[in-house]
Amino acid sequence: LGMGDVAPRKGIRITSPDENRGYLPLLYIMMFEKTTALELFEMRRMLQIEMAEAGALRRTEQQLEELKQCTKNMRDNIDSSAEVFAYLDYEYHMAIIKCGQNRLCLKLMQTFDALLREQLTERIRNMKKSREITLYFHEGICRCIENHDSVNARQMMLRHLEDAYKLATNEPI
Repeated sequence: LGMGDVAPRKGIRITSPDENRGYLPLLYIMMFEKTTALELFEMRRMLQIEMAEAGALRRTEQQLEELKQCTKNMRDNIDSSAEVFAYLDYEYHMAIIKCGQNRLCLKLMQTFDALLREQLTERIRNMKKSREITLYFHEGICRCIENHDSVNARQMMLRHLEDAYKLATNEPI
């Protein structure tokens, strides 16, 4: 469960929660209960919208620079493979969570890591034209966070995720 380490001749050591990148029991439940793409997306959507707003209010200069670098990396790799672009997309969204400074939200996103990366890659593979739209929103959200504009950061994240949500629910865009 990721709660301890067993080492020969050293015994059992309870690990600090900070040493774990996620909540392994939750990940196991999600895998065994076959969490749907829609369920995963809805959870991600709730976390990301709230953390965009919180990020605009709480971010540090270092976190803002990380977010800007993620945005630049995406712009520089707009024509890369779906896997590369999805990885950079994931890193951008994790930087938003870090700006929000909520450890529980960070741990939850880290728990969903592999599932989220797979979902992002699939979406990007199926929607090549969406890269420019994705960057439009990412750059806008980054500006809102930079300017401490929590209302518009929340609105832009909501709008950014609406199209992806429609894809996840098979609604027409």
